[in-house]
Amino acid sequence: AKNPSQTLAANLKRSRSLTQTIKDKKEEGWFNPGWGWKPSESERLLPGTLYLVRYLDESGTHFKIGITKLSLSERFSKGQLISIIHLHYSTLGECFDLEQELLKWAKDSGYRYSSSTTTELIHPAAIPLLLKNDRLNSICPEKGMV
Repeated sequence: AKNPSQTLAANLKRSRSLTQTIKDKKEEGWFNPGWGWKPSESERLLPGTLYLVRYLDESGTHFKIGITKLSLSERFSKGQLISIIHLHYSTLGECFDLEQELLKWAKDSGYRYSSSTTTELIHPAAIPLLLKNDRLNSICPEKGMV
């Protein structure tokens, strides 16, 4: 087991690496605040899901907003998904646009942060505010969708 100072040093190294990767992607012209993936015109028409979940990764538990073409059980590894806060089903294009809008709001409001493994994390205090967004429709998932 690593001691706390080794763990801190490893986390800082990963954080610097993540920050540099994002900076490099922005310089390459990748505009969105995540890893830079943007759906093509044909992908925008595919069915998609915008999700707000609580999940577990190597750095702890987080609230994450994201989009996927997969089911959540395919998107997250076994044991990662703790709870589903909200699902929004639409086209991948609409889900992408809404995700970018929500991430920008969270960043501008000081509610967005990154861990060593992902960039689309939302501070818990923002969850009630996000759920009041007019564009989100409260849809309860079927048990088979998880």
